[in-house]
Amino acid sequence: MEKAILHSDFRILLECARPDEKKDAGFILTAMRNYKRINKFLLDIPLAQDCMEQIMISNAEEGALLIIENFTKKSGLYFTAPLKSLHPVMEQHLQIVEDDTLPDLKDRTKAALPEFVQELILRKNRPYREMKKR
Repeated sequence: MEKAILHSDFRILLECARPDEKKDAGFILTAMRNYKRINKFLLDIPLAQDCMEQIMISNAEEGALLIIENFTKKSGLYFTAPLKSLHPVMEQHLQIVEDDTLPDLKDRTKAALPEFVQELILRKNRPYREMKKR
């Protein structure tokens, strides 16, 4: 029988992430996907906010891009991340687009932006959420 992953265990994993370590950000995202797939692990809103903060701290350059790419893959962040917690991600995204020092990252970021905005609009405007059930 599989052992369920507790939120406290995942929070400990987030606290172990080191600043400016790109591997730690990738590890957090991989763990989140695998826990969901294997143990039906569900993020709650505070845990999703902490997860995004740690990813941004662990990978200062590409943190926003990692979050946006995983958001569009409909990971746990898609369903639990509140719009207010996406503001720092969008601010870093805008800084990357305006900055000319990293052209490869700038191109990847520009390519991910339209799909991200479309997913945000679809997430907000799902008409069947407001439909009355019989």
